[in-house]
Amino acid sequence: MKAFSGADAYMCHCGAVGCLTTLASNSGLIKNKGMTLDEFAWHVRSGKEEDIALLQKIIAAIGLSLSNVVTFLNPDQVMLTGRVIEQLGDRIIPEVLGIVQQTVPQTCQNISLHPFNNDYDEAALAGQLVIKTFFDVPLDILSL
Repeated sequence: MKAFSGADAYMCHCGAVGCLTTLASNSGLIKNKGMTLDEFAWHVRSGKEEDIALLQKIIAAIGLSLSNVVTFLNPDQVMLTGRVIEQLGDRIIPEVLGIVQQTVPQTCQNISLHPFNNDYDEAALAGQLVIKTFFDVPLDILSL
């Protein structure tokens, strides 16, 4: 699935066009917009309209991409990680959650998004989340 189209559909390192990483990553921003993620985040937080508009396109692309995954797999929780989330997660996650909840079937709308920074071992955290969820039995259903 293309995340970006039209003028925002840049060639990806994988050979496809319009991939999510062409703008929603540090390397994509450097290659296609000539700025680092740090510079982009600073511009967004400083109110630079052009970069705020780009952030909105990135949010929309992440939201729709995640909506497709949620629709097919119907997870209860999704971990989001990476430098983009570390830098701008406070702006991205609430809007992405709104997009996901508006675009998935009603049976998939009870989704939680969890931001994690790269200081953690994502595989270990994912395993812990699965184990916690698997063994999380509501006490009211247990017979005494």
